[in-house]
Amino acid sequence: MKLNFLSLFFCLLVVITSKAYGVNIKRNISLDSNFSEKLSEECIKEQENAENTECMEFITLSNYKQVCSNYKSEKCQKFYNDPLSYFPLCKNDPIIKELYQPIGMETLQHMYDLECQKDEDGNLCPMSLSFITSSPSHDVINDTCKSKLCTDSIIEICKKFNIEQFSYYENLPNTSGNFTYEELNAFKNIAKMLESDKCKALHVTNDTSNAINIKSSNILLITLTLLLLLFIY
Repeated sequence: MKLNFLSLFFCLLVVITSKAYGVNIKRNISLDSNFSEKLSEECIKEQENAENTECMEFITLSNYKQVCSNYKSEKCQKFYNDPLSYFPLCKNDPIIKELYQPIGMETLQHMYDLECQKDEDGNLCPMSLSFITSSPSHDVINDTCKSKLCTDSIIEICKKFNIEQFSYYENLPNTSGNFTYEELNAFKNIAKMLESDKCKALHVTNDTSNAINIKSSNILLITLTLLLLLFIY
């Protein structure tokens, strides 16, 4: 499925207003659903006909190998580094300039990084799989901890997210409101759980007697998954 950045951003903010797993996440940030109407017809067409759509595809279980390869390609890296050059007709449009800020492109790549991580056997990391399928659970933390490679890579990526990236989304011309405390700290808290001694104790092992279990908050995992949807889909 190929979507341009406006569609990705719109879909994301629609999803995060909904329920997940029977738990309501109170959201204080919302989207002006009519923002695309503020673009000229010329800009809308330029977005729809852009040649860079392969650099912002929706990841699914059926296409993740191709998408994960695409976003690392030289072509996509050039796009992320200078997105406005791909929209010569509309690069000075205020909405386009706001959406395609460098910090937005940086966040997009972080999200792809989270969804494309693999373990020592070349399989998707449990947390990456959870993000792709939008199915958070308590087990995903423990399952991720079983692979040191997955644990280390997810920690590194989670630490890349910062308050400036949240502010970027809050301050876009087509959004209103603020992120909650839980949302602002979701990535940090996931990193802390994966850095814990209990998580480290789960590395490597084929020992079925190892009964250590890391308790994680359903709210935290759901919040994190919804944030991922916000930043990328």
